Amino acid sequence: MALTYSQCQKIRATVPALNARGEEIIASFYQSLLRGHPELRSYFNTANQLNKLQPKAMSSLIIQFANNVSHIYELIPKMERICQKHCSVGVQPHHYKIMGAYLLEAFTGILDPSMTPDAKMAWNNAYWMLANMFIAREKQLYKTFGSWTDWRPFDIVDRVRDNENVVSFYLKPRNKKPLPAFMPGQYVSIRVATSGKEHKQIRQYALSEAPNPDHYRITVQRNRGTADCRRNKHACPYATPPGAVSNHLIDRAMIGDTLELSHPAGHIFLDTKNLSNAPLVLFSTGIGATPMLSILDFTAKEQPGRPVSWINASQGAMPFQSRIDSLALRNKNLRHTTLSLPPDGHETSTDCEKQDDVRLDLVPLEPDDLFLNNECTEYFVCGAENITLQFVEFLEMRGIDKARIHCELQTVAKY
Repeated sequence: MALTYSQCQKIRATVPALNARGEEIIASFYQSLLRGHPELRSYFNTANQLNKLQPKAMSSLIIQFANNVSHIYELIPKMERICQKHCSVGVQPHHYKIMGAYLLEAFTGILDPSMTPDAKMAWNNAYWMLANMFIAREKQLYKTFGSWTDWRPFDIVDRVRDNENVVSFYLKPRNKKPLPAFMPGQYVSIRVATSGKEHKQIRQYALSEAPNPDHYRITVQRNRGTADCRRNKHACPYATPPGAVSNHLIDRAMIGDTLELSHPAGHIFLDTKNLSNAPLVLFSTGIGATPMLSILDFTAKEQPGRPVSWINASQGAMPFQSRIDSLALRNKNLRHTTLSLPPDGHETSTDCEKQDDVRLDLVPLEPDDLFLNNECTEYFVCGAENITLQFVEFLEMRGIDKARIHCELQTVAKY
């Protein structure tokens, strides 16, 4: 149902209040929702609730929606990212009814008396207009998943320590049925029971090699959290606790154990159904290298003549360094450049302020590293938010069309 002009005006009128109290509204929403429906806790990353990144992200999305309520088509790219994530964790249509009720309750409770009956009706209609768009798109995605629309047991058949903090897991389906091909760059969700948590936890991990009908590989990096959070959880509002699932997998998930996986999903990928010979530029920081390795692995096997440049920003040696070096020796079309990050300011820094202050030195890059002379070059970017956005800005300043830049941030804060 389309909104009337009057309803659009009422929604826009709430924007100042949303700017001032949006995160408070969403924090109240999550608190009430999870208290009333504890079974939904597994759908939400508890760390992102504790460090307030989830309320910050959802508040930002709602404000963008309110500002663009008359032309929400501008939000479609951001909605696609959310729909892919929803399908990865198993969100269903009935969840929207539950969430809508609690969201309107939070709006009314925080914004009263500005939430008049007319304003509340306008927001109710707006919510369902948006929810129905999500439901319709997610129905399409689930259809592409075929019969695999629920959690599927996989056995760990091998685990390889790539460096001190990174481990790759080789996973085979318990029923031994061939696995569907995914698009290089996509991820799977993993659901596990962890100590100290009443409900199973769900996290996303990029598939780190080319599609293989026999097995999937994911690569996990230890998450030590931010130093601020370990010392004093009140020191930084966005301090991050140590990773419950990543650390559990590295410390406790062994060969022979079983993990639950969802169907591969994700909106940033190399489209293997519409391949071209245009150059590829891959930029990564930290564990953002994993989806890039999948793209590189696929390209090396299926398009060995395609020019590829991988630029990695790191404090030290990156995971898979030997694998990349081996590919580079065999493939004259592969360039590999490492950019150094300052000590204690790299992509896995444990200090909130240092993460934000890191400046990326792009001077060492040569024009050939970016294939700037080819207007069809595609750019895939993944990693820590601050560093990744610096690289995206660097590309845009050189006239690269945003449509050719495919960016995945390792944070929930940016919708």
